[in-house]
Amino acid sequence: MITNQYREIRDIQAQVASAQTNLDSQQKKIETVEFLVDSLFSKMTFETILGSDTNRVFIHHEADGNLQAYFVLHSAPIRGSLQATARDQFSTPFTYPIGLIRNIAVQRFGAGWKLDTGTFTFQYVRDTRETNLFQRAGFEEHNLFIDGKPVKQRGNEIFLDGKLIMIQEPP
Repeated sequence: MITNQYREIRDIQAQVASAQTNLDSQQKKIETVEFLVDSLFSKMTFETILGSDTNRVFIHHEADGNLQAYFVLHSAPIRGSLQATARDQFSTPFTYPIGLIRNIAVQRFGAGWKLDTGTFTFQYVRDTRETNLFQRAGFEEHNLFIDGKPVKQRGNEIFLDGKLIMIQEPP
């Protein structure tokens, strides 16, 4: 009889130890989730760029009258986190998806936009893993250069150094 009780106590102790291990594991997961949420919100970034800032805004006038604008951001956004608004006389959200080449946001605008007088607001979560950021972009004649390297476009595909870096959605 005592042997059976001892066995039952030992089994219950094993179950309690197993439950404690599960609780410890769940506590670690909760701490990880709390860290990720805190980390996510601490990396939220807001930027305002004036259309007249020729160091951060580059505009390509396309043959059909549309405009393709390139905005150099301070950091690289996590994919899917970038939201933006163009403001001239009215605030207009960018159409989605917004093109992204590391820390350069790319957006097409219809003919008639006066981008050089507008204000552009960007909100995104910084991707702290992306440290190889572009420093400059610009046009020479009708050719876009990023950090001194030519960007080629074939249809809706954009290449840098022969590597596909973005697929541009139609306007």
